[in-house]
Amino acid sequence: MLSIEQAYAGVLEPALIEEIIKNARIKTFREGDLIIDTDQYISAMPLLLAGAIKVVREDEARGELLLYYLEQGQTCTMSIACCLGNKKVKFGLGLKRIQP
Repeated sequence: MLSIEQAYAGVLEPALIEEIIKNARIKTFREGDLIIDTDQYISAMPLLLAGAIKVVREDEARGELLLYYLEQGQTCTMSIACCLGNKKVKFGLGLKRIQP
């Protein structure tokens, strides 16, 4: 797994990286884990340090609709929008780890 500095150097300003390091909680998930569920409030912005996850929209009638994949060094723009707006995740958005 990359460190926060390695994953985001050249993308984020050094001062912001230091602030993230001071406040970050690093979590590990297994393949298939649901990371963020529908109608859940998000209080932190996920930053992906290793592996890949898929962002899906869940629909009772049609099942899962793939929105996009995230890989190491990326973050989910939809979860950031929910976090900044203090809104629940809508439209069945879920983050599911797909590979280590």
